Amino acid sequence: MDTIQELIAVSNKFISLVDNAQDMSFLWDCNLVLPQIYYLGQSLPDVNVSNDGTNTDNRGENEAIVREKIDGLLNKNNYRLTNHPSTDDAAILSVHLAEIYADLNEMIVNYEKSDAGKKTDAIWDFKFNIQGHTGRHIVSVMELIHGMIY
Repeated sequence: MDTIQELIAVSNKFISLVDNAQDMSFLWDCNLVLPQIYYLGQSLPDVNVSNDGTNTDNRGENEAIVREKIDGLLNKNNYRLTNHPSTDDAAILSVHLAEIYADLNEMIVNYEKSDAGKKTDAIWDFKFNIQGHTGRHIVSVMELIHGMIY
């Protein structure tokens, strides 16, 4: 299995974990899956992008729905990041998880709907986002979950 297929499989595993979460125990599995996503995203090949704007935003209401679900699961344990340099005091675990969920879902949809000629653009998008926005959320969540578990 090549890196992009492995990344999509692990990303789908994270999405499934969130979709099927019943209580806070899903965080343990997130603690195992998120580092894999981060690693695989960094391991994607460097590719050139066509910049023709074919990728679309598929986030819809997913992010808000996921955040509400996670808020409900975490209830009293909705930890706040207070010492992370790239976020403010209002950044909470559910926000980061919902962002990761929405970002990964969008990237998977864009990759899967791309024709063969546009797969390279979708791979570039995955790597760019893991190195930037999505990656920052993953690292923040890993820090929070590590503190909660250990």
